[in-house]
Amino acid sequence: MTKQTIAKRSDCPNLDFQAFISMPDKPVTAIQLKQADTIEHPFASNGGFQGIAASWKITYGIRPDGTADIAICQNDVFQSTYEHLGGSRYQKKTNIVTQAARLEAPMDIMTLEGASHAESGDWVLVGADGDLHFCDNDVFVARYTQVQD
Repeated sequence: MTKQTIAKRSDCPNLDFQAFISMPDKPVTAIQLKQADTIEHPFASNGGFQGIAASWKITYGIRPDGTADIAICQNDVFQSTYEHLGGSRYQKKTNIVTQAARLEAPMDIMTLEGASHAESGDWVLVGADGDLHFCDNDVFVARYTQVQD
């Protein structure tokens, strides 16, 4: 299957999207950017994602390979999906349903923060504004549960 670069759910190939909800997760540290910044991320096609001023830089912890697990999130998306716990600590809201599909082939997408690439077995999630982002399987399984009809 040829990789496709897509930006919105409506552009997706025929994937089996299903409803998932966030499970309670450990708090994250987040800071709002005062100026543009680039962070390294394993899904970023060009080595990093771009955050503009007012975006949020979220630190989830350390990945199994020892690197920092950091993401960039646009302000409106961050405000609608995270709740403030005090100081620079936040937690993902657990009442938000998202659509997600597990990839059976590699895929390229254009996220709000830049070009992104994922491999078979990773997940593609639909964000608050219909935007797309990837999540590796281990993280997805730890953070989401399927909504039961």
